[in-house]
Amino acid sequence: MLIYCPACLARKELLRTFTIGVCLCLGMWTLSCGPSESEPVDIESGDACSFCQMPITQPAFASEIISDGKVYKFDDLACLNAFKTKRRGTLHGTTYVKDFASKHWMRFEAATIVTTDVPTPMGSGMLAFANAVSANAFAKAHPSKKAM
Repeated sequence: MLIYCPACLARKELLRTFTIGVCLCLGMWTLSCGPSESEPVDIESGDACSFCQMPITQPAFASEIISDGKVYKFDDLACLNAFKTKRRGTLHGTTYVKDFASKHWMRFEAATIVTTDVPTPMGSGMLAFANAVSANAFAKAHPSKKAM
């Protein structure tokens, strides 16, 4: 049987408490440094539009809402708008759209949306652009033939 002196036991207990404290602090710091917002989710084969239920066959026109851990995907900006109107006030998340020029995801709030004559999946002609000047120039070169 080992016998420790009281000073050794106190030092051992202090070291144990300190180690646990450091581990807890590091754990909390690691969790707090994680991504603070959601990231866009790629469109996969077989994904369907959350509004019209049609398959998303042209990801270049896709958009999505990530809310409370759920991903709502859309095949056309018209479906995104209709879904948001229908669920007004119940979605608290991040909305992403595809930049028509680069085909990369971007936040909806940073996009300039224009209506054009480009045939989109649901026929809205709505496109998102990261650059407002490019968006307006494209819309001018490809005006929508629909009455507004």
